[in-house]
Amino acid sequence: MREGTYMTMRFLLAPLRFPRPDLEGRWWHRMFKVLIPLCTIVVFFMVLRWENDIFEPYYVYSFDSDFGKYSGQTKRLSEVDLSSSRNVSTMILSFRHSSDERDRYIETLDKAGKSDYAIIEQLKREGLLDGVLVKDLRTDFASGYQKYAFVIGLTLLFYLAILHILYRLIAYIFAGKPKAV
Repeated sequence: MREGTYMTMRFLLAPLRFPRPDLEGRWWHRMFKVLIPLCTIVVFFMVLRWENDIFEPYYVYSFDSDFGKYSGQTKRLSEVDLSSSRNVSTMILSFRHSSDERDRYIETLDKAGKSDYAIIEQLKREGLLDGVLVKDLRTDFASGYQKYAFVIGLTLLFYLAILHILYRLIAYIFAGKPKAV
């Protein structure tokens, strides 16, 4: 049983290992064994920052004239996190272009020099946002698990590509063809 588990793990982890064990003594091989994982860690954090732009929600509000055109899950505004400044600015802009009594109220607050966040908080306190519904057109409120799978998958793909394509190319240039066993 123990031998079978070892062989299964060895088989599953084989794509993650360096492909040329005959080059263990070469200085450049050892250098790549350090650089490739370090580059992969850097790529992981770069993709982690980049995925926020890809999976950032794009909201349509019930006071928009084309709200009914879009399908998807509908939530109340109080259930949605408007932490992104882009979402708050978009909402304020949508208010301004809707023919709604809130538009005059926003103009008054804007002339008072309040920020977009302060305007939204004031509208919530006044109860003007109680009946507002929201649809997320980009991710349909389900981006949480998708973005983590995307980050892990893209990082793993980068690691495998750099290991099995770039490293093999460099090993072929420096050491030639692998010796037949």
